[in-house]
This record gives sequence, structure tokens and C-alpha cells, in this order.
Amino acid sequence: MFCEEIKMSYAKPLDDESLNTRVRSDQRAFSSDRVKYFGVRQNLDSEGNDILPSRKTGFSENILELCLAEIFGTFMIMFFGCMSLISGFTDGVIPSMQPAFMFGCVVSTVIVIFGHISRAHFNPSVTVAAVVLGDLSIVDGLMYIMSQCIGCTLGFATLGFVTPQDILTFGVPSDAGLCNTIPHHSISDSQAFAVEFLCTSLMILTCCGVWDHRNANQGDSNAIKFGFMVTLCSDTVGPYTGCSMNPARSLGPALVNNVYTKLWIYLIAPTLAGAVTSFMYMMTFERTRLDKKSE
Repeated sequence: MFCEEIKMSYAKPLDDESLNTRVRSDQRAFSSDRVKYFGVRQNLDSEGNDILPSRKTGFSENILELCLAEIFGTFMIMFFGCMSLISGFTDGVIPSMQPAFMFGCVVSTVIVIFGHISRAHFNPSVTVAAVVLGDLSIVDGLMYIMSQCIGCTLGFATLGFVTPQDILTFGVPSDAGLCNTIPHHSISDSQAFAVEFLCTSLMILTCCGVWDHRNANQGDSNAIKFGFMVTLCSDTVGPYTGCSMNPARSLGPALVNNVYTKLWIYLIAPTLAGAVTSFMYMMTFERTRLDKKSE
């Protein structure tokens, strides 16, 4: 009897009001999933319409809060991450895996702290990807990038302030500075550019996969996912280029140390990867999903 009632309820055609009610209910459910997973405030008006797109052309209402989260997050990444590169306390000996593992750990930590506030970009390349995918307005994106550069510079400058100079520069080549990303001397500029582009693309693909709403019920381990991704790239790509994947991360030490060797590679390659890779994901996988849905 119960099954028959279910069949009848689905067989009964919906009038316009019932259909609109169901659509609004589905919108709220989807929005709730995005809030739970992305940590963004996707609001609905009284009619169930998503009002977020109307804000994508200007500043978000809570832009100051978002920018502060990005500043504090990048500050912590640079302060604790670059601290793992200091070898003066151990007479020049640090475990080979230490920097990669520590950067992965601090990235995981700041994602837990700030992910529900600003979606934890902490990287202009990630912000560019979010703008390309339509999740962030251009003006918000510019504010994010400015905040990330400020946070990275302040974080590294603070590390230099609290560390004795002889300890800070111990074992650091005279033509470089602590935490500066410079390609290995045997790597050409084109090779370094390609390596940075590819490792940043891996990071952007990870972001796209995590942000995809089809993956929304698997968001509890996002911090761990990104931590392992950063550790993987840092350990493998590090000997080639230092594995920046982040223009702000390279810009901060360059400004503080006044060392700009090959900086253009680390500003352009990751940014280009953020735009190109996210666009390819959107056109390939999102279009495939939409085409299947329309059939």
C-alpha cells in the first residue's frame, strides 16, 4: 500500500507552484552542501533565488574578513614553512624531507583554521582559478592577491626579525637568500618554467576536484589532501626549482632578501597555470557533466 502511494505521488504531475517549491528546496539543499564543504556563505533570498552571482561583479560584503584570513594564513605558511629551512641551529644539517613535510603540515593547519572563512586560497594561482571558474569576482580576487602578498612578506620578515642573523643565513649561498626560490644551476629557464607550470597545474586540478560540488560529501579530509599534495610536489620538484607554485610565496622572500634572481618564472608560470588549468577543467569536465544532464 505504501509503495502504491509513493508511485501515485510521483505519477501526479506538479503544478507550477509545487514545482517552484521543489526547485527552491533543492537550491537550499545544494547551497547548504556548499556552505558545509566550501565554507562560503551562499545566500538565498526569500524566493529561494541565489543572490551570490549578483555580488560577483563587486566587493563581497565581508571582504575585510576574507582578506584578514588570507593575510594570517599566508603569514603562518611563510613563518613556519621557511623556519623549517633554517639550518643554523643544527650546524647545517636538516633532514631532506623536513621542508616538504613542514610546508605540507602548515598548509593543512591553516586550511583547518581559515578554510571556512576565505576558502583558504593563500595563493594567487588558486585565486586566479577561482575567478576563472566564476566563484570569485575580479575585484575580490585582486584583494585576495594583495592580501596574500602582504601576508607572505610579513611572515618572512617576522621570521627574520626573531632569528639571529648568523643563524638565519647559515649555509645559505651568498647569491641567494633563505627561502628564495631559484632554479637549480643546471636547469634552463624554459625547463624551470615548465616544471613550475606543471606542479602548479597539479595543485589547481586538486582545487578544481575539491571545489566540484559532485565531490561535496567528501570534504572532511580536504586539509589532509592539500597537505599531502604540497608535500608530494615540494619533495619531488624542490630540487629543480624550489617548488614555489605560489607567486606570493616567492615574492615575499625576494622583497625581504632583495634577491630577484629568476623571479619572473615564479610570478608568471604559476599564475598562467592557475588560469589555463582551471579553464581546461571547466571546459572538459564541467561541460561533459552539463551535456549529459541536458540529454
